[in-house]
Amino acid sequence: MCANSLWLAYDVIHPKNVQNLLPNHLRLASIPLLESDKPYPNGPKLLFNAYDVESRWMRGHRLEIVTAAYDRLKKSIHLVVLACYTDTMQWDPVGGISRPNARVCRDDSTSSYKVNLLSVDGNEFSVNGCISKRRSLAHRFAVEGNRECYFMTHANPYPMDFDENDVMRPVSKLNKLSISNTLWSDVRKSNPTHAFVHTSPMDFYIFNVRFP
Repeated sequence: MCANSLWLAYDVIHPKNVQNLLPNHLRLASIPLLESDKPYPNGPKLLFNAYDVESRWMRGHRLEIVTAAYDRLKKSIHLVVLACYTDTMQWDPVGGISRPNARVCRDDSTSSYKVNLLSVDGNEFSVNGCISKRRSLAHRFAVEGNRECYFMTHANPYPMDFDENDVMRPVSKLNKLSISNTLWSDVRKSNPTHAFVHTSPMDFYIFNVRFP
């Protein structure tokens, strides 16, 4: 289960550098994040997704750095996780099982959202904002992109099972933002284009995973 899912989106300024981090058969894509994102395309995004995680063997907080990619053969959109910072155990098809690599503190109320992360490599991710108007998510981002996800350059996707109605619930826009983010600053602009929170809990299940 994941909850209190924060999304920050930045414009990519060096798309070739990000493209080199994707599986060979995928191409960096530009997709709408919110239903109101028109006209599109406006260029690819680098996404920061911070959320609470609870499963059988890990409980804590995660920050994933994500982008969207297009499979030209399948004509499908996929989210690709480029890196992960967490204060709990983690597993991925590239690094296997690994220990926590960050300290995370998060606090929220009905009117605000706050998260602070300090990674073992000295990077900082801190967001403090006020919860504002509700917005509808774009189906292409929230549902289509999550059906099969990738991790870094690993060629095999991991299919995700989830309730589409849960994932498509309206999100809350964040305003009066205070942000300090040193992560991946060399490939993105300094100010985010989007900041919103999915306050409803969501269950995601990985199934039929085939990794060598």
